Order: sequence, then C-alpha cells, then structure tokens
Amino acid sequence: MRGNLIHGCLLVMLLSSCGGGNGGNSTNQPPIQITPPPPPAIDWIEVISQDPLTLDEAELQENYWGYAQHLYQGMTEPAALGPRPIQEVTRQLLGTGTPSIPYSLPLFFENINSNPTPRNLSLFTRITRLLQHQTKSENKANKSAVVTKRILSAVNLSEECQVSGSIDLIGELDQNGVGILDVNYNQCNQGYGTLTGTGAASLHESSNSVFQGVLFFKEVSLSEYNEEWTITGHYLYGTEESNEGSFDIYFSSEYLLFEAQSTGIQQLVHLDWRADGNRGEEDGTSYSGEIAIESLGSVQFTTESKFSSDNNPLYAKLVFSLKNGAIASLEFERAVKLLIDQNSDGEPDSGKYFISLDHFLDTDFTLTPLVQIAEMNQPPQVLKPYIAPDFAFEGDQLEIYGIRYNDPDTPENELTVSYQWTKGNEVIPDQNESILPAVFATAGDRIKAYIIVSDGEFTVSSQPAEIYINFN
Repeated sequence: MRGNLIHGCLLVMLLSSCGGGNGGNSTNQPPIQITPPPPPAIDWIEVISQDPLTLDEAELQENYWGYAQHLYQGMTEPAALGPRPIQEVTRQLLGTGTPSIPYSLPLFFENINSNPTPRNLSLFTRITRLLQHQTKSENKANKSAVVTKRILSAVNLSEECQVSGSIDLIGELDQNGVGILDVNYNQCNQGYGTLTGTGAASLHESSNSVFQGVLFFKEVSLSEYNEEWTITGHYLYGTEESNEGSFDIYFSSEYLLFEAQSTGIQQLVHLDWRADGNRGEEDGTSYSGEIAIESLGSVQFTTESKFSSDNNPLYAKLVFSLKNGAIASLEFERAVKLLIDQNSDGEPDSGKYFISLDHFLDTDFTLTPLVQIAEMNQPPQVLKPYIAPDFAFEGDQLEIYGIRYNDPDTPENELTVSYQWTKGNEVIPDQNESILPAVFATAGDRIKAYIIVSDGEFTVSSQPAEIYINFN
C-alpha cells in the first residue's frame, strides 16, 4: 500500500513537471514563432548602374522595369468606376500629345491605315544597317575560314541621327548581329522628338523577322509635343514577313514609365501592340496591357474587335477592367460609344455617345455626366456636300447641293440645319444659307462650304466641300 502511494506521488510529480494534467500552475504554451527578418531593401541606384554589357537580356529587363516601378509614386490599385480613367488610358493609346517612343497612333483613326509606320523604325533601321555592315566586313575577312563558333566583333560607333544629334554604340556583336550594346543618346532627333540619356540595346535575329530588338532606357529625356518627358524601362519592337500577304506584321511590347518634367505626372505603361495589314482573320491593329495613372489607379485593357480596314462600316472595340470587377467598353463606329457595366453582368448600366475620338478625349466629365442606357442620344451624321457650279468663275453665285444627313433617334423636323462658308480659312460672316452671293467670291479665292446639323445635344459639321474661283 505504501509502495503504491509512493508510485502515485511520483507519477503526479512527473506529469506536473512535463506540463501534463490540470494541477499546479502548468499551461500548454504554443511554441515560440520566430519572425524571419524582412528581405534587404534593393539598392535600385546600384542595380540600374550596372554595366549593361555584363548582363543578359532577361537581367536587363528585370532591372530596368524594376527601376521604373521603383520610381513610380502613384496609385497601382484598380481605378475606380467612371469615365475619367477610360478617357486617360485611351488618350495614352490613341490620342495626340502623349509620349510615345515606338509609334504614332492617330493615323489609325484618321485613315484606318493598315500598315502604320512606327516612330523609331528609322532608329532601328540605322542600327541594323550598322550591324549588317560590321557583319559583312567580318565575313569578308574570314571568307576562307570555316566558322565553327560564335565570333564576336567589337562595336564602337557614333552615328548621326536623321535630323540632328547622334547615337553612341559600344559593345560586342556576333556574326549574325546578335548581342548587347551600351547606348548613349546625344540629343538624337529622329523626327519625332529628341532623346538625351543612356540605356542599352539587345539585338537578336529571328527566322521570320525583318528586325527585332529591345531598347532599354535609364531616365532618358524625350522632348516631344512641347513637353519634356523622362522615360525609364524597356521596349521591344519587331517586324515579321507575313505568309499571307504583301504587308509586313509590326509588333511591340513596352514596359515604360513616363514622367512629365513640367508637372511630375507619371504613367506606368505595359502595352502590347500588333498590326497586320494583310487581309484575313489576323488583319488589323490590336492593343492589350495595363496602364497605371498616378492619381487614378490602374486600368487593364484589351482589343475585342480590331481596328481594321476590313471592318466596313468601320467598327472597333476596346474593353477596360476597373475596380470591383466593373467593365467598360469604347466602341468606334460612325460615332464613339462609351458603355459602363458596373457589375459585369453583360448589361451596361450607363453610357454616352460622342461625335468623334477627339470629342471623347476633350470632354469634361465633371460637366458632362453619363446617362442611363435608355436615355443615350446618338449624334447626327452629316455627309460631305458639293458646290455648284463645278467649275466656278468670278461673278458666279455658289450653291451647296448633295445635302445628306440623318439622325437615328431624332425626328428630322426636330433637327436644326445651317450652313457655313469660308474664304481662306476665315468664316464669311452672316452667310448661313446654302447659297453664297457672287459678291463674296473673287478670282483666286478658295471657298469652302459646310453643313451643320444639331439635335439639341450634339452639333455636327460635315467635311467641307471646296472650290477654286477661276479668272474670267
């Protein structure tokens, strides 16, 4: 009995000392969690200052895009629902006066040109020709040898730009013109702005490519559209020979930070662009990517229907993703239509028509709110008229004919129609009828006539009819 008691006491003591049982002050404490130290902060100045000739293309892309994101101080979360973010992203994609290294976009909406010329094509062409010259010289020097390994040639060139300034290139390229170059822009003006600063270029060949390469920009200054921009990041551009037609395929992919030096406003841009001028399913121009605008946030976008000369009548559609899953679309027909789907159920909640792309980009949405779908009003369509007589002399009375207009949702008797005459681009005052008396036109004048139609909300002017007044 005594022995059993001793064993019982020892068992209780053992359980207590191990934290078992419910007696004493023992508690079951969770193991201590050791918080790992935060990763060391990246010294981006050191990263971006590395010699580009010691890095490969993937490392350069990571460094330059990482540095661009580091410099960006604006909002990165999805932009709030509303027309303003869509307006600003569309301005960056399609408007004039916005910074753009690779190409100019307004021509797509003026003429729906199926084979656009990228802005920096001449720069790439010049570099490519330099490389081809280097390769030909080396092949000539080694024509009697059998090449069994990658031959590198030193490049140390300074080439004049198309308008003014120069580009310095230093590095090594193989016999196919492939390699990485250190690039210095010395107030280089290729006809679309002036570049000043440093960066790199990675040049590589493709079996079905006219040219392909990646340009890297380290806070390069771009003087364009009466503004000084600072550009950081990288930009891929290439052209392919099409297997389906006579037109080449153009493509680009940019990861760039643009900062206006006058205002400090920043835009962080990822844009993929492709243009195929051949007929077929791939014909047209498409855009996709994401743009973060400093005070508005980030907007993702894609092309649902391409901008194509095959679309007759003209039709194209851009789709945008906003905060909380909201979807917006911008459709281009004879007018521009903005629709917003707040809950992404496929049924737009609000929208508005615009006369043109410029009208949409110039609209102040604090003064012009969107309306419910049922209340959307389409602008009138006014076609270009003619002037009689077809061959005019001094002393002839002029008359507008071929007057054609329509409005799909406003009765004709509710439309207001007027006319405007100009001479030497100056409006002839008080002449608002379809006939211009002979006294207003003298030999040597160039007269234009416009039809102006208003439905109460939109006032639309036709393209001008034009005539020259001949001497008797």
